[in-house]
Amino acid sequence: ADWSMCGVPTRLVRARLEWDVGTDVEAVLEDYFGKWFGAAAAPMRAYYEALEDAFARAPQHGHEDVILPRIYTDELTARLEDAVRQAERLAQSDTEKVHVRIERLIYDHLRGYVALEKAKQECRYADAAAGAAAMIALKEQLNQITPFMGWRPYPVYGMAWERERMQALLAKTAGPKGELVAVLPEEARFRTDPFDDGLYERWQHPAYDDGGWETLLTTVGWEDQGYRDQRGHPYKGLAWYRLNVALPAELKGAWLFAPAVISEAWVWVNGHYAGHRPYQEPWSRPQPVELDISELVVPGRHSQITLRVLSNNECFGTSGIYERMFLYARKPQPAPEAAQATPVP
Repeated sequence: ADWSMCGVPTRLVRARLEWDVGTDVEAVLEDYFGKWFGAAAAPMRAYYEALEDAFARAPQHGHEDVILPRIYTDELTARLEDAVRQAERLAQSDTEKVHVRIERLIYDHLRGYVALEKAKQECRYADAAAGAAAMIALKEQLNQITPFMGWRPYPVYGMAWERERMQALLAKTAGPKGELVAVLPEEARFRTDPFDDGLYERWQHPAYDDGGWETLLTTVGWEDQGYRDQRGHPYKGLAWYRLNVALPAELKGAWLFAPAVISEAWVWVNGHYAGHRPYQEPWSRPQPVELDISELVVPGRHSQITLRVLSNNECFGTSGIYERMFLYARKPQPAPEAAQATPVP
């Protein structure tokens, strides 16, 4: 696997502990940072200790990338930037400078990831696609230094995959497939429904009073926002989201697009049933929902959108809705060219 994915000291300590569980970890780290970074050892150790501390204190748990935006805060990235800059000033030998250069590229890749996630959650898909391309270029630079870094053993969820996904969303919002109508609010009214009461109590009705519901982000799975059981496992079952969105007076149709909803979803618009996205296994994410709601909205008026979501697995930080939703108007597409008949000999 790519050594730049989790850092050399992490792999080194893990390998030593697997060989000898009684290993003096402090001595291993002291030896590693001193020999690997030389004069730049102190700031680079501070860099990795900041990362370790952030992960140790994070309430999120999971092995997928979706939890990372909650960990890599602006405060943490600023601390990391300061440590890398100090290391760059202190490195003396060519070897030390190369080792610090590797860390600079890894950090720039991380900083690019943070910026990409921010752009994605604001529906700035051109910026997100460009950010993914820049991250690919950084990994190529790492790979030129050593083939052990900047290489990904499988393409799924990698930056090339994410760039392609962002380009597809850009095509819907500002490209050949369509244009953006409205970005849905990042926050929604939210309520779990463990006994499936919502349908019978008409939680989808526009006049339903959701004043007693919680407010939840639609850019993060619900378990990372506190919805867990007494054992710390994610809440499993049904939950409802309610949002309101203003529509422009000039409207050429409206399609609802939710880029990531785990694992099954039902949608109502202004109290009218809009459609159902069938259940999919949670690990085959991101699982978009796309529905034509043109006949259910009124131009120039607010529309109320309700989603009923089922997530009955532990989904690595992705239960429910975890990417920003939007409305877009589809553009007419050219009819496919008729296939040329093959002459009969």
